[in-house]
Amino acid sequence: MKYVPYVIACLVLSASAGKSWSEESGKPLIGVCSKDFKAVKEAGFDFIELNAKTIATASEPDFEKIVKSAREAGITVRSVNGFLPSDVRVTGPETDKQKQMAYVEKCFDRLHKLGVQIVVFGSGGARQIPKDFSRDEAMKQMVDFCRRIGPLAKTNGITVVIEPLNSKDCNFINTVREGLELVEAVKDSNIELLADIYHMFKDNESADIILKAGRHLKHVHMANPKGRVYPLSAEEYDYGPFFGNLRKIGYTGGISIEAGTKDFNADGPKAVVFLRGMMAGGK
Repeated sequence: MKYVPYVIACLVLSASAGKSWSEESGKPLIGVCSKDFKAVKEAGFDFIELNAKTIATASEPDFEKIVKSAREAGITVRSVNGFLPSDVRVTGPETDKQKQMAYVEKCFDRLHKLGVQIVVFGSGGARQIPKDFSRDEAMKQMVDFCRRIGPLAKTNGITVVIEPLNSKDCNFINTVREGLELVEAVKDSNIELLADIYHMFKDNESADIILKAGRHLKHVHMANPKGRVYPLSAEEYDYGPFFGNLRKIGYTGGISIEAGTKDFNADGPKAVVFLRGMMAGGK
């Protein structure tokens, strides 16, 4: 009987994931990558983004604590990042399909219980192409992996979004354009795309790619690219083209801050107001 509250919590969280505030209002949700459920809720964010590996590898009691913390704070765990550990290789000669699927099955099962809708597939360590390994072969491996996990994602109410990582962080899928090529090769509605303004800035990718990505863009990572800190004002960086193009494609997905701050209590609420203003047509 001691697991009854935990089961109820999972059912409540899963049910709440059925229809998001953004779907009802036509406006994007604003979230943040954090571990502090209560502080995120009090700062006015719509959701929290956690780490998938932490959830997948947690002991059962620790996983119960995560579920309980989210429920008590009244904050939705809409998305997670850090999908694959570096030892669950998806490119190179040392890939293990059984190991891949065993991890993904456990991970998705737990994420479903938390009501997670979006899984960010960055995982630079897992997808880094080994030296002297064929890039074409690596792409075939990535397409195959994504096609194998697509049905599992659908069963668990999850959309996996490919996160392009700048060329200093990873040597494979560095731009939104390359991510879009992967998504179009996979051809699965549960494997979609993310745009991260910081990674785009680092590799000088134009915000115009957002217009080409269109309906495939399902999640956004946000920061002030100059220092990768919380975005607080239009004066600190030229955000106009990025947000303007999000509005042009009618974007209503999540916008999650992935950045640093020295004062969350001050910067968190300011960032929420700023991002909502930009999506409403701010300059």
